[in-house]
Amino acid sequence: MVLILDKIVTEVARRVGDHNKERLSEIKRYVESTVTELTMMLRKGSVFQTVTLSVADNEATLPIGVCAVLKVYTPGGQFFEVVDNTEYRRREAGTSNLATAQVFEDVPYWKIKLLNFADSVDSLTVDYLLTTTNPGILPDYYFELLATGAEYKYHLRRSPREKAQDVNSEFKLLKNQFNENQSYNDGRVLRMKSLHEINLSDPNNGFLSNQNNDYLASGGLF
Repeated sequence: MVLILDKIVTEVARRVGDHNKERLSEIKRYVESTVTELTMMLRKGSVFQTVTLSVADNEATLPIGVCAVLKVYTPGGQFFEVVDNTEYRRREAGTSNLATAQVFEDVPYWKIKLLNFADSVDSLTVDYLLTTTNPGILPDYYFELLATGAEYKYHLRRSPREKAQDVNSEFKLLKNQFNENQSYNDGRVLRMKSLHEINLSDPNNGFLSNQNNDYLASGGLF
């Protein structure tokens, strides 16, 4: 089952006492805002997307709703390092032959500019994270989390401070559970790292050079 926006809105209206349903459009905005907040906290699952893009003049246009680019590579397996504008311009002005990409937060679509992209290749694959206002992207067991988040946003603007604080306390507990749920399928054990592991995973450590644009894989070797 998937979450349906109207059902969440109706439940929040009941909780806040909007029995005549005069504020449904306002409550809808709060639900959508909560959906966006939660999807931006995710790093996998329904928000993880892969798309193949056409490239023209060393530039590609991303789909709508992108909130983070994870990996940029060609179908043949050539990976592009994603860098900021300063580094991209330095490489462009120099003689660098490194496969490099720069991501632009443009409106309505983000864009990717490429350096050292082979003329014989006309497409690019991008792994990215999606953000949305549609609750249907989340499983139905997050109904309570979304309803409580929207209820908090409602009381924050229309109710005494104490009421908003009470609901926010519940919302924070549900968000903590939400974050814990994300680790269930990672196969990781939560524990303190040893000093040896910390030294190895430190990018400034001279014994290890590690660079990874994909922040789905945090923690280096461990």
